[in-house]
Amino acid sequence: MTFDELAEPIAILDHDGRVLRSNAHWREEFRDVLHLQGSHIRQDERLYAVEKYPIRMNADAPPLSWVVYLRDETRSHKLKSQVVQVEKMSAIGQLAGHIAHELNNPLTGIRSLSQVLLSETPPDSQVHRDLDEVERASARCQGIINNLLDFSKGGIEHKVRVMDLNEIARRTLPFLKSATGRFRSDIELAEDELPVKVEPHLMQQVIFNLVNNACQAMKEAGEIGVRTRLSPPWAFWRCVTAAPESPRT
Repeated sequence: MTFDELAEPIAILDHDGRVLRSNAHWREEFRDVLHLQGSHIRQDERLYAVEKYPIRMNADAPPLSWVVYLRDETRSHKLKSQVVQVEKMSAIGQLAGHIAHELNNPLTGIRSLSQVLLSETPPDSQVHRDLDEVERASARCQGIINNLLDFSKGGIEHKVRVMDLNEIARRTLPFLKSATGRFRSDIELAEDELPVKVEPHLMQQVIFNLVNNACQAMKEAGEIGVRTRLSPPWAFWRCVTAAPESPRT
């Protein structure tokens, strides 16, 4: 087998990192790489590890040149990133669950006390109206906290049941704000209920992951769309559309 017939991209570099000679694979994929430094190189959205082997006149002499072999690490790098992301989400879920529990206890006390005071004040009084607003606000906060607790459980108990897909989407929307960040959000949920048989927590994770992946795939600012609609005889979830920053068509 000749130097040009080797399947891996291989080149010979001088001590300054300039390419002196390369095989056919290198010339096809890396013809624009005339100078190589560092431990990794990116080419056409792929990641390559740079392995260097010195060429010496003898064991004690300094290298005259280097044989460089590029190993494709794209797949392993993606797998490592996915593992890191899973571990990160698990840690965030545990932290969120702890915070939600800490907030839920005082909110329960606030709601209970406001309900007791509501029963003891005249319905047409300003105090009663203020207490009613306190009770409603604390109920909304408790609803958000309960959603956060459900989201942080990690699907330990898989209970499949029929739920409105729109309701699952609404429960997930507060968590999507952290994912969409610098992007505009376009949320359009169907007016009618969309009953689906799912495990709600896992469906929330699916929605969150789709939106998060769409945001990561967009290199420029733009718009993330989340929509539901009914396409008889099925409820259809068109979860994510991603568009770069440009005039809308």
